[in-house]
Amino acid sequence: MIGAVGTLVGKDLRERLRDKSFFLLGILTPLMLAFILDLVFGDLGEGELEVKVGVVDADQSDIAGELRDGIGGLDGEGGFEITVLDSGADPDAAVLDDDLDAVIVIPSGFGADVTSPQAGSPRLDVVENPDRPVQAGVAESIVDGFVADIERTRLATAAGTALGLPAETTTTESGIESVRETPAGEGLDMGARMMAGMAVMFVFFTVQFGVTTLLNEKENGTLTRILAAPIPRDSIVVAKGAVSYVLGVLATMILMVAATVLMGASWGSWLGVTTLVLAAVLTAVALMAVVAGLAKTAEGAGAAQAIIAVGLAMLGGSWFPVSGEGLIGVLARATPHYWFLGGLEDLADADSWTVVGTPVLALVVISVVAGLPAAVLLRRRLTP
Repeated sequence: MIGAVGTLVGKDLRERLRDKSFFLLGILTPLMLAFILDLVFGDLGEGELEVKVGVVDADQSDIAGELRDGIGGLDGEGGFEITVLDSGADPDAAVLDDDLDAVIVIPSGFGADVTSPQAGSPRLDVVENPDRPVQAGVAESIVDGFVADIERTRLATAAGTALGLPAETTTTESGIESVRETPAGEGLDMGARMMAGMAVMFVFFTVQFGVTTLLNEKENGTLTRILAAPIPRDSIVVAKGAVSYVLGVLATMILMVAATVLMGASWGSWLGVTTLVLAAVLTAVALMAVVAGLAKTAEGAGAAQAIIAVGLAMLGGSWFPVSGEGLIGVLARATPHYWFLGGLEDLADADSWTVVGTPVLALVVISVVAGLPAAVLLRRRLTP
């Protein structure tokens, strides 16, 4: 049986390695997608987000001046670049012409509103750049912080007046401080995570080259000649699974190494990385084999496998991290993508590769649950 398996595996591997679709779909496509996603969203994963904010003081009161200086004091802190504009500057034009993410406007009458107990809550205006919603949102949070500080000062002043204490109304420095902390460690950077997500997503496309071959051979009559040979039928199923597994491991490891060389990705222990890859590919083979065993034609199997591959990738967080809570969290834990990516996140900051034990165990369990019916279904396909 071992000799028959080796012969069949060698034949299929030679065919697939000569086929450009393996390199295109298994290596080049995920590599390019990871690069593109990293270029588009990479800044969001960096430790410091650059935010360019302008300030227009249309009030010109002492209190407004203190607030203007307080906002200006954030310049150079935490990625903020603050530009103080003329009091008559047009904030809309400043956003468009000066390439600002947002402009904070201290409106006329602001100082009077702060000092007058009869006035309503002091108002600050924020003109946001619609093309940069994340940076604009950060600027808005800064404004909310200053407004909260002013409100606290007004309340303290009102309380002091009620007690007969001297009234003193001044703005206070914002207590906002941007600090990025990750209790479980930094984990993977954005580029590395994008590559890992694409690798585990496209391995589901890569492994179908092996298991779906059984349906192609049945349709073109090749399977009839193979069954006529003096070899055990189980060796055919084993060979198809082995081809899928080898192709999947090869493509995934190439992507992981490419990310290290081209993108500077740091995965942690390579022993842990390899263990995760071996377990994840085994799971992919088992799941895609179930689809191949249920499908009636190779085309139908390919379409169903593509839908499942994309669906599992979205649910498991290959594109963007998913919430671990609620129904979505439960469903995500049923995908190999969740455990593979989670294992890599843990491994990046770990001192030992053994931290991947739980993710690998989860992947093996999924493989067994899917692999047993897959073997039965594929063996039923072994009819002329």
